Amino acid sequence: MNKARTVPLCIVVILVATASFAGKRVCNEKNNWNEVWKRSCLDEQAQHVLEHASSMTLMSLDPTLRSPKLFARLTESLSYRHFRYWRLLGQTNVSDAATRQKIAAAVETAVRDFSGWRASCFNPRHAIRVTSGSQTYDFVICYECGSLECYSGERKLGSVCMSGSSRTLDALLTAAHIKLAK
Repeated sequence: MNKARTVPLCIVVILVATASFAGKRVCNEKNNWNEVWKRSCLDEQAQHVLEHASSMTLMSLDPTLRSPKLFARLTESLSYRHFRYWRLLGQTNVSDAATRQKIAAAVETAVRDFSGWRASCFNPRHAIRVTSGSQTYDFVICYECGSLECYSGERKLGSVCMSGSSRTLDALLTAAHIKLAK
């Protein structure tokens, strides 16, 4: 009876080893095995709305998360506005189509050019709300750790990795006289 259990286990071990070797071989044939885990992409619908936004709001966030204590949250709510649980320092509506395209291109480039490095923090200093027709998406961005969280309504679609710099978004916020987080 022990032999009957040993044979299937051996087969499973051989299949797993073969599958992992085959996967490495495919990656090595591309001469770019590192790219497999570095890929990062936005949800297709979210990317479409970002590229074809009829309205866009760019926000500056304070990366300090809301207090877990009820009394502190109540007093904080009276003194600050919030966006997705982060303190909102200011916002500006982006009405110019060319500027909306510039912001969309900056976000898409940061996601596409993900370098493979990501920290475990999430201290977002930027957010973008885009609307196209009846669809609204929120992008909460942390350039410090290289993460972008995407929301559709109240539902979180996920988090993607990104690289790059916040210079484009910072310049637009500064031009609109919006305070930037430190």
